[in-house]
This record gives sequence, C-alpha cells and structure tokens, in this order.
Amino acid sequence: MDTFKELNSENTLEFLRAALFSGDSLYFAGAGCSQGLGFPGWGKLIENLVESLTQNQVQNNGLINYLDLALEVKKFLQNTNELQLYHSYLHGRFSVPPRKSGFQKDWPDSNLHRLMLEFPVRSIITTNYDHAFEYYAKEYDKNVHIKTVLPDNEGSVGDFLFGLKDRRNLQSVFHLHGDYERASSIILARDDYDKAYKQNRVVDGQKVIGESLYRKVLWTLLTTRCLIFIGFSLTDDYLNEILKEVCADVWGNFKERHFALVPYDPDKKDLLEAKKAQFLKDYSIQTVFYNEKNYHEELPVLLQWLLAPKPVEERRLITEATAVVEPVAVAESEEIASVSETVTKAGNLDIFEKMKKMNKQAVPSHE
Repeated sequence: MDTFKELNSENTLEFLRAALFSGDSLYFAGAGCSQGLGFPGWGKLIENLVESLTQNQVQNNGLINYLDLALEVKKFLQNTNELQLYHSYLHGRFSVPPRKSGFQKDWPDSNLHRLMLEFPVRSIITTNYDHAFEYYAKEYDKNVHIKTVLPDNEGSVGDFLFGLKDRRNLQSVFHLHGDYERASSIILARDDYDKAYKQNRVVDGQKVIGESLYRKVLWTLLTTRCLIFIGFSLTDDYLNEILKEVCADVWGNFKERHFALVPYDPDKKDLLEAKKAQFLKDYSIQTVFYNEKNYHEELPVLLQWLLAPKPVEERRLITEATAVVEPVAVAESEEIASVSETVTKAGNLDIFEKMKKMNKQAVPSHE
C-alpha cells in the first residue's frame, strides 16, 4: 500500500487534488525538485563552494547556518580579488545537470517534472537557479512558450503578476532567488538575503527603509493564490518570517490556505508531527506527507495517484473541495492588475490593506 495514504487523511488528499486541478494554484518549488537530476541542494552547494573555491581555507567555525558560511566564502574571494570565480562556479554548476555515465543527453528524462507539469498550474515560483522547469515544459509540450522571470526586473515582475489572470496554463517560471545566467540576481549568502527581505536593509552602501520588492511579491502571491510547496523544506528563516507575518496580518482565521508536500521519516515522527502543526498554525499550510525512502521515490507515485481520474461516485467530494479552493483566487482581473501595478510603483505601499479587502471570506478547514 502507498505510504502517503496511511500518512494523510482522505479529505486532505482530495483537497490537494482539487487545488492542483483548480487552475489557480502555483507551485513553489525548492531544491528537492532538482536534486534527482544531479544538482546540489543548498547545503551541499555551499560545502562545494568552500572546498572548490577556498581550498577549505574558510571553515565552519560554529557558524549558525549555511547563509553565514556562504557569506564567508564571498568575503574570502573579495579579499583575494577573485569574486568572479564565485559567479563562474554557479554558472557552471547549474547550466546543465551533471552528465551520468553512459548518458548522451544533457538532460535526463524526469518523471517528477513530467508529472508536475501534467497539472493545470498557473505558474511556478522556484528558489532554484537551474532552468529545469523551462527545459521540461518545452520537452514535454513543444508548443509551450515559457518566460523566465527574475525579481530584480520590476517590469517583468509586474507582467508576471498581471499574467496570472490569464486562464492559460503555465506561461512563466519565476526564479525568486535568481538564476545561473545572471550573477547579479543570485540570492545565496547572508548579505543577499538581507538585501532581499529585510525591511531595514543596506543596499549598495545606502540604508533603505520599507518593504522590498521580494516581500511585496510574496505577499501578493500568498494572499491571492493557493501555493503548492514541493521539494522545499520550509526551514528557510527569512521565508518562514514572511509567511508568519502574512498569516498574522492578513488571514486571521483562515485555515489550510496552501499545501506542502513533505518527506516523512518515521524516525522523526514526533518532530514532523510538531512541524505539521506549526505549518498549519503559523503559516496556514496543510502538510501532505510522503515516504522519503529511496530518494523520494514516492513523490512521483503520489502525483500519479492525484492525476488518476476518480470513479463517478467519489466525485462529490472533489466538486465540493473545488468550490472551496476557487475563492482563494477571488481577485481574477481588476484586483490582480491593480496589485501588479502597485507592486512595481515606487513609494510607500500598503499591500496588506488591499489583500484584506480581497480575502474577506474565510476558507473552511480541509480536515
């Protein structure tokens, strides 16, 4: 029997299915989606940076996390006038997957990406630097035209938000933390995160007070769409801070606004159950567990099960669930257009007030 059926209630799985088929949901994809292709996860990437670019001269001397370790690598290279090596390394590491022995193509087949792209999601937001989603979208549908959106281009961000009102499926991939082709867009080290997400931050030596474009974009997406977190651990301190702030300021009593597909380790049962409760309480995210054994092999199995058509007698629950999911995207044209214009204008922006007006109806529980 599939483990995910034992780990999650039937209602939770059906509400996830309804969200994926609603046409209004977006993926929020993390490194786990690309690791199966051979790309490194965040921690492994930074360990590789230390080893390859500093010959281990930078040490993790009690540093709290990888954000600080990556910053130490950048400082080391700046002091030796070799910062270009940092950008060159990232470009080389994420342009194509590492070629496997005996494999002739630059990109291997990916069952995970194929299944993810079967659902009618509106767009994909990712913290990954690679172009896996762009590649596989074109590989599996030759007629698709995918735009790559970067948050350091305000015009493209506005177009991305405005484009969410278009009922056609996947049209863009939003690289929230940059991509390998544009070194200036990469967010990896502590200073990058501070410039992107802190309210009182220093940019190019100047103190900046107010909400950054990154935060405004996330507020807009989190309060107007149902996000499906996948391949993403949700342990990023800055992202958790933003999620919690939005939940507290906008949603009030809303429940299970978003979903997170999370690997389950029975040896960490108590920790994961506590994390599940925290995601729901603090971030309005309903956790859906799957077995993490054998490099997350059950995640494609879960997606395949969600894609399968349901017998006629079981469709009532899906219909009811869809009716609940649809109000998440209540701002379909004028409101989204207004928000996209607001996000890209300079000045003091009160996104929260607009979002409160757009989200007056509480979403019933998925349990």
